[in-house]
Amino acid sequence: MTQPELLLQWWGHEGSVVTEHCLDLTKRGAWYSVLMTANGNTHKVSGEVLASNPPHSVEFTWAWHDSIDVRGHNSTVRFEVSSNGS
Repeated sequence: MTQPELLLQWWGHEGSVVTEHCLDLTKRGAWYSVLMTANGNTHKVSGEVLASNPPHSVEFTWAWHDSIDVRGHNSTVRFEVSSNGS
């Protein structure tokens, strides 16, 4: 979840590739990534890592940028990895 070389393998829309990033979910601070779709369109997303406890959890904000790089509505995302008890 917090290892960029693994995260970037599935980060973004299906069929897209990450062309640029500053993405370290292991520590607090700003992050961003730029994705290119299969048809050549680019999309930027950015946010701030609010909390990180590798490999158990990470919490960050997330917002897409528009075509003139203005950041849109902000969401907060939290991933937690826990035992299912088995």
